[in-house]
Amino acid sequence: PDQAATVYATFAKKDYRISAESDGHGTVMSDKASAQYQDQIKLSVIPKAGYRLYTLTYTPAGGNVTNIPVTEGVYEYSISMPAADVKVRAVFDRIPVDGVTISQDNASMRVDDELALTATVVPADALIQDITWESSDASVATVTGTVIVTDDGTVYSAKVKAVGTGDVTIYA
Repeated sequence: PDQAATVYATFAKKDYRISAESDGHGTVMSDKASAQYQDQIKLSVIPKAGYRLYTLTYTPAGGNVTNIPVTEGVYEYSISMPAADVKVRAVFDRIPVDGVTISQDNASMRVDDELALTATVVPADALIQDITWESSDASVATVTGTVIVTDDGTVYSAKVKAVGTGDVTIYA
């Protein structure tokens, strides 16, 4: 028509939801439950003992998975909020055992001599911490293992007893 019309409009930024999930070997949390487009979102990851962060991704609703570069020992990350709801996912993997250190490399013993040994799993935060002691020849030396839990961690000790003559290897 020939009349002027006045239109009133209110514009508001849309809030998008953020959800977080993990594989069960740690947790991932967002500092916000929702955010607006291009807001910075802080993500915190906490692995369970013996695990480390393997992958961290986010997927906008209707979009593709985006990998967030993961750095060993870093537990805080951030993303810029896309214009869609987002699902964040963290996957953790076991911290592998690199080796075992034993308190003594070799020893000469006489029959009925006893030797105390200790062993430590490397790295100390590896998931598997069990040590089993074994003698390569029980007719030469026997080994009995014990586990002692201290404030500083777990100490695996063994008593080696020479019972015959010959060469033997003690395994941990």
